[in-house]
Amino acid sequence: MKTGGRAAPSTPATSKDKWLNAIAVLGFLIGLFGFLALYEDWVPKGLRAPARVSAAAILVVVSLYLLWWLLPASIKRRIQDSLERFAVWIPLLGFMTGLAGLVLIVLVYRSMGPKPAPTFAITFDRSEAGVFNSWDDPKAQPKYIVASGGKDMAWGSDGQGAFSFSYITDGAPPQGASFASSGAYSTFYDRPLDRAGFEEISFKCKADGFESGLPDFGIRLALDDPGAGSYYDRERVTYELPSISAYSGGRSISGAWQDFTVYVGDLKQTRFQPPLPAGMPANTINKIAFFVDSRMAKNCQKARLWFRDVVLR
Repeated sequence: MKTGGRAAPSTPATSKDKWLNAIAVLGFLIGLFGFLALYEDWVPKGLRAPARVSAAAILVVVSLYLLWWLLPASIKRRIQDSLERFAVWIPLLGFMTGLAGLVLIVLVYRSMGPKPAPTFAITFDRSEAGVFNSWDDPKAQPKYIVASGGKDMAWGSDGQGAFSFSYITDGAPPQGASFASSGAYSTFYDRPLDRAGFEEISFKCKADGFESGLPDFGIRLALDDPGAGSYYDRERVTYELPSISAYSGGRSISGAWQDFTVYVGDLKQTRFQPPLPAGMPANTINKIAFFVDSRMAKNCQKARLWFRDVVLR
């Protein structure tokens, strides 16, 4: 029996068609990802509008191709009969839009570039910084290590960007003083930091005023409760490096400036004492301290420690 029209011969899918279909699907997924991800804050503001338009165009074009791919053969034949010249370009169009989607994402990613590491410079010449002594501890540590600085228990200063504190022992270390420490600190209550956002502490240091032994000190990062009482009452979470000399392979603190770098992850947690300040997780820090404990003071009975260019980064 004769039919009323010329039947288009069915064309079996070739391996080339299958590859084009796969690439079109990939282009759709890339366009969808790009369109959604470009609403996030990590995309530079200047690129958001053109990138969204481009991603939306990719979605439309590839969606049309996928729709063509899913259409029944009878409908495809009708479209091919009416748009025969254009239809042969549809697979190539899907291929090109898939590549365009990939290029778009690569360009946006490259334009972002690596984010600069955060830096925070520690200052010591303000009211939120000062000297502390072991007997400030509510556990009533013995008065063995006496620390001092400038006027009113502030850091000492050379007027050229270097700050210091001095310490001297008061007699022999009494029993129970093994954990006593004195030193100096700086708080940044107005700008608490996420400890996980920083990799290292870098600073310059030197010492003078010592007669025997070798000066040493430890470093403490802490989450303080600014509304609590004394220096030790405020500390809720602390992380400590017990000895800069041991950490740096036995390097001694001398009268010449030396550069030191300490990795934040190498400071071990030594205290966790709830309740924490409202809105501040345990990983928050808002104070740094440099301290001398009784073990260090026994080895070097007095010294003045100088610091400058202290930076968290």
